[in-house]
Amino acid sequence: MISAFFFISMSIISAFEYKNTNPESLFPFSCAANFNGSPVLSQNILSINSYEGFGLTFNTGRPYSDENLSTYFAGAKYSSENYGFQIHYSSFGSSFYKENSYSISTAYKFTNIINTGLSYNIYQISIQTDDISLNKNFRDIDFAIALMPCNFFTLAFTQNSLLTEFNSKNKKEIFPEKSGGIILTPAKGFALTWNITDTSAGYINSFTASIIPLGNIVIKAGYTPEDSRIAASISTGIKNFTISYLLGFHPYLGYSHNFGITFVPFNYENKNSIEFRSPPVSSINKDININKATFEELQQIPEVSTTSCKRIISYREKIGPLTEKSLIQIGLSREEINSIKKYCYGFERDQNHGQESLPELSQSKENKKKTAPKKNHIVSKEIIKEKFRQLIEAGIPATSAIKYSELSLSKGRINFETALNSDKSLSEEQKETIRNICLK
Repeated sequence: MISAFFFISMSIISAFEYKNTNPESLFPFSCAANFNGSPVLSQNILSINSYEGFGLTFNTGRPYSDENLSTYFAGAKYSSENYGFQIHYSSFGSSFYKENSYSISTAYKFTNIINTGLSYNIYQISIQTDDISLNKNFRDIDFAIALMPCNFFTLAFTQNSLLTEFNSKNKKEIFPEKSGGIILTPAKGFALTWNITDTSAGYINSFTASIIPLGNIVIKAGYTPEDSRIAASISTGIKNFTISYLLGFHPYLGYSHNFGITFVPFNYENKNSIEFRSPPVSSINKDININKATFEELQQIPEVSTTSCKRIISYREKIGPLTEKSLIQIGLSREEINSIKKYCYGFERDQNHGQESLPELSQSKENKKKTAPKKNHIVSKEIIKEKFRQLIEAGIPATSAIKYSELSLSKGRINFETALNSDKSLSEEQKETIRNICLK
């Protein structure tokens, strides 16, 4: 009976209305704003670069507990700090009715404020009965954008089937669904989400609350007032795997189940599509030496991202001890700097080109011989530090400034030029600026 009701409904509304998403997405329709507490992949393209690295996800579901209905999702992704790429396959239907989709998606953060996404999709619909045999293919694109004016507020918008929106040729089969929403994070590990989605059946509001009581556990619950649908999910991380489960309830269609598993080859931070992290550990050591702390100790500091921890380590290794000023130079945010100052000590004093660090010139010849290597080391560090400072002042990104100020002394000119010429993250103008400063 459920199957019959559902497929009669499918003849009234468009196909591909049921979005086979991951358990953390809760509802089977588009939601632009989605809090990502784990590295689980989804059809929401704004979530692609919510965490850095590689990931694989597979999930399967039983909509409305109907043995004739099933959903499948399989995807792979890779993302860096600002850019992400994802491919996935999704399937929904029964033995005689199938909706398949294949997608290639990308997301890019222009700044810490703007995140965008684009997806190219191939849709396939197949109906095979004793009386009907139908196969149709469609192609379309999805677009998404998110604005993050501050750490606790996100505004997001998605437009599915953008080509169909401006060309009604496929509107009988595909409805150009659109969604807008907001994410509020009043406290660490807690988020409130509201979305309004334009579907072929009308507008649907969805309200979601998310909590991360522990670093590897994410609990979500949501409600849609228009159709009285409720849903809840839980995700937990076990080493390199994240296991997720969804239980949904529709007052007329009954219960839905969805189970998923995600693999990542690294330790991850809990984030949403725009840099949400797991809550700080209450037992954090408040006496961390910023110039001696390990990478793991730096990760304990609230507000400080993994990328910033890597920059701190790199600066110490290649340039020298950190000063409070150098935190600004390597591109840390105001919130990160304030948190580091709160929990850390051991900052180096800011010096004038490092002259105070040079050894005394009045030493004996014997002492000079003994300290020569140290003197040369100190002088080299100061030269690197000075070049780094000039690069930052010239507008070169912190990561590149660290890299090329160190390469200017440790490598020959040919190797330096080879590395610089092959660097696609820099413009030609920036490369010329680096040459002028580092190769003096």
